[in-house]
Amino acid sequence: MASRLKHTAVNAEDFIKEEVLFHMLDHLRPTATGLDGVPAWFLRLSAPVFAAPISHLFNKSLAAGIVPTQWKTAIISTIPIIANPQQPSDFRPISVTPCSAIPHA
Repeated sequence: MASRLKHTAVNAEDFIKEEVLFHMLDHLRPTATGLDGVPAWFLRLSAPVFAAPISHLFNKSLAAGIVPTQWKTAIISTIPIIANPQQPSDFRPISVTPCSAIPHA
């Protein structure tokens, strides 16, 4: 069953400009590789090539009011918050999302 469209207005200023996305890609910090298998260093290196098509994909998603399921999937890992963890409460969860789902503008 397809998701229902959101009842939000999309303004032109809400769209992600290619130049802004290029800057985001070019300044990605090293992170763990997510389910998409794309490492951050690859997106940094290929920012001049991928900025236009990725911004187009994000803008299509914004215009349609639909977020692809792949962008909402994460690998959940646990990180100990104390030196010798003994119980589940001694860990905190970390969600590793696909690197290609990056806009935080």
